[in-house]
Amino acid sequence: MEVPDGQPFSLEDMLAQFEKKRDDFVNTLILEDYTHIAKDGDEIAIQVSVEKFPAVENFANHREKRLFFAANFNVDYLGETHICHRCFSCCIADREREDAQTATELANRRLAAIYTSFDQAGIGYNRTFFE
Repeated sequence: MEVPDGQPFSLEDMLAQFEKKRDDFVNTLILEDYTHIAKDGDEIAIQVSVEKFPAVENFANHREKRLFFAANFNVDYLGETHICHRCFSCCIADREREDAQTATELANRRLAAIYTSFDQAGIGYNRTFFE
C-alpha cells in the first residue's frame, strides 16, 4: 500500500487499494469460465500437464500422507497465459500399491469429462492422462 512516510493508513484505504490491484495477482477465472468464453466464440488454447505428488493432509485429529493426482491447465487467452490447477483424486501414501490404480482411473475419468467439455466448446488442447 502506498502511503507517505509516517502517515497512518486506514483499513478502508488499504482494502480499496487491494481491490484495485487484486486482478494483477489473482486469476479469477476457472476452467468452466474459459469453456463458456470459447462457446461464445473467443479462441482459447490449453496446454495440459498431469502430475502425481505426495503431500500431508491435515485432519482434525491426525495427519495423513497422501498421493495426489493433479493437472495444470495453461490457458492461452487474449495473448496471455492463465494457469488453473485442479486435483482429480488421491490415495493414502501407505496404501499406494493397493489404491493407486483406482485413484488413477478416477482421475482419468474426471479428466475425460473436462476434455469432452473442451471439445464441445471448440477449445484446442493436448489430451493427456495419468499412467
